[in-house]
Amino acid sequence: MNSVIFGNFSVTLTDRHGARLTRLPLRAPDPQPVRLPYGPDIPAPPVVVGREEQLALIRRAARDRGAVEFTGPCGVGKSTLLKNAAVSGVSGAPGAYLRVGGTELEDLLQDLTRHFYIYPGSGGRRLTTQECAQVLGNVSGVVVLDDVSYGPEQLGYLRRALPNCALVIGASAPVLGALGTSSALPGLPESAAVALLSRELGRFIPDFEMAAVRRLAAAVDGQPLYLRQAGALVRLDGRSLGDLADQAELDPGVLDELCISAAGLQAKRALAVLALAGGALLPGDLLSQMADIAYVSDTLESLTARGLAEQREDRFGLPVCKAEPYRRILYRYIGLASALRSLGAWLASCDPGGEEARGAVDAAVSLLGFAAEQREWEAVVRLTTVVERVLFVQGHWQAWQNTLTQGITAAQIAGDTVSEAYFTHQQGVQHFLHDRTDQARRLLRRALDLRTQLGDAAGAAVTSANLALLEPAAPPAPPQTSHTRRRVMTAIATVVAVIALGSAIGQAVGGSGDGGTSSPSSPAAPGSGGTDSGGTTTGKATNGSTTTGKATNGSTTTGKATSGGTTTGKATSGGTTTGRTTTGTSGGTPIPLSPPVITPPPQNFQPVHIYPGAEAQVLDFTVANPNDRPIAIDSVNIPDDTGFSSAADNCPDQLAANATCTVSIEFSPSRIGPASTQLTITSGKIASTPVELTGTGFVHLTVVLTGESNGKVAAEGTQDGTTCEASALPTQCVFDISAEGLQLTASISDSDYFFTGWSGACAGANPCVPALNQDGTVTATFAVRPPR
Repeated sequence: MNSVIFGNFSVTLTDRHGARLTRLPLRAPDPQPVRLPYGPDIPAPPVVVGREEQLALIRRAARDRGAVEFTGPCGVGKSTLLKNAAVSGVSGAPGAYLRVGGTELEDLLQDLTRHFYIYPGSGGRRLTTQECAQVLGNVSGVVVLDDVSYGPEQLGYLRRALPNCALVIGASAPVLGALGTSSALPGLPESAAVALLSRELGRFIPDFEMAAVRRLAAAVDGQPLYLRQAGALVRLDGRSLGDLADQAELDPGVLDELCISAAGLQAKRALAVLALAGGALLPGDLLSQMADIAYVSDTLESLTARGLAEQREDRFGLPVCKAEPYRRILYRYIGLASALRSLGAWLASCDPGGEEARGAVDAAVSLLGFAAEQREWEAVVRLTTVVERVLFVQGHWQAWQNTLTQGITAAQIAGDTVSEAYFTHQQGVQHFLHDRTDQARRLLRRALDLRTQLGDAAGAAVTSANLALLEPAAPPAPPQTSHTRRRVMTAIATVVAVIALGSAIGQAVGGSGDGGTSSPSSPAAPGSGGTDSGGTTTGKATNGSTTTGKATNGSTTTGKATSGGTTTGKATSGGTTTGRTTTGTSGGTPIPLSPPVITPPPQNFQPVHIYPGAEAQVLDFTVANPNDRPIAIDSVNIPDDTGFSSAADNCPDQLAANATCTVSIEFSPSRIGPASTQLTITSGKIASTPVELTGTGFVHLTVVLTGESNGKVAAEGTQDGTTCEASALPTQCVFDISAEGLQLTASISDSDYFFTGWSGACAGANPCVPALNQDGTVTATFAVRPPR
């Protein structure tokens, strides 16, 4: 059982039923976090060469408490430079290095606070975002953030929260803007590249190899990672520098592929797990279990030696930018279900507040997303059950919310109502703690309904207790004086007398039986029950249905409508109506309600790369209430398995009269070709007019023409725009393929040469029919025809 104190609440995570909220009594102010005297420990950074200009920018930022960012492609050396920037000997001030990746800003502030502060006493405590910003304002030093993708508004908030710190950022593209200095990180100059390669080779480079070394350094633009890989290929596999320079001049990425190809089976399995972890650093023993490797130390040593993995203390990972491409290459070497089970069991055995769990949970979040895209829903449910507990205790509550959303979706698809109820309860608590009371109330009520249906009395009791904090009981009425009681009794007697008089008059007139008519001014219409201004109507409706409730202007009606249909909801002036009709103050003609209106009209999303590819495209839609009364917004409806899903929804449970809200829909296809579906909004028994959503998924197909030729060569595709032609080899073409059935036929115009065959995503003779479930490369090879 784990507890966290947050504000004036204690949040206790029970073993099976979720978080229980307890309101704390008024007490002395909370103890303030204590500043660590020396800042967090930072391991010795890797050696950096040829970066004197960039180090000078870092020292200037530290002196002026400014901000500087370094941008560049994968492998250019950003992380190495940034790790050096976090060392006080480089910047002249104590520093902290954090890899941001997909961490939300709210969670990053929690991490920064933990880096610089500890809490006195025992028990977990989580500061609010505003409290984190307040205590971080007292920190001075250098804060180094790697792999940042925040926008200007988020970075502006971060700068305001760290007014006494220098900020050093690494990103693939500029993000800092006017908040600081931006520097595009170039490759190493030739002299530094030669020095790095010599170090990786472990020997002096003689003059006869210098020409090849210079060609290699120029081919990879001086990128340190490629130079490290080239050194490993020469040192470990006996490759020549000249051969590597030839291949790198065509495509530097071939060095990556050669290093992976040279790795053994166990190394490939370990690398596949690291790729699935999305750049997170994993402990060696966990990696051994997930990849099912016996001698993990030797395996990891070979991966780091080849520049395929990086090590930080006893943890191992990939450069974040390599996770996606390696995943495409190595996915077949790992069993996803087995890796997820191992990770889940390992996390469950850890202290959720410990350092080991803190590192592994980032990998778990990445794996959850991958498993969801592979539609491994039961595995997603199992891992979410473990991961959400760690995220809660660690204080990463934004990631906690996102993970619970994934868990709810997976549980619904898998038909696991028990898990759906648990995750819904947890998300209700999360919204409660962030003062989003409407969402919290809706989710907790949903969880209570599910647990009641399941007969889970203990779980329902926990949910009900949390709901009671949102819906406190009304205070008791004040005691009445004897004088007041006499006035009440007099009023009751008067009402009884009036009712008796009305009954006598009705009998005298002779009006009786169902279906009779009455004058609007009559105190009681025969056959329709008694009506009193401000009183209670009890009797039969015109079709014989019974109506019970107040029938006054502005009162609440619960019962059957005049037509026999059921109306449930508030029928008051300014109240909320759910259903198709509402009645007037005296059970009159039903007033129709219009459904919600979605704008804009049918939308076509831009073509999107299927997984693993670019981020999903998101479009916003406005939901409007065209009525002069509030309506319920019950659900956003999109059919499953279409590639479309709800990314965000800021619509409240009740949308005010003539008000609007926004839902965001994302398109993230898992297969190529056109996709379509409909978006509707449900309000009670009515739904909006469907909005058509359409989009197209595609993959990249690289066609390489290589070998020998003396004339025009081609790979002709059966789809428009898919023919690759060249007069000199080697060459390559990249196509976006968005339809199945592509066939490629290779040809050469010179009869002294011939096509030898296809390799890669297809093999053998013409035609080539590549698999199109992910990015791929096909290679057509040509050669001199042998003499006859």
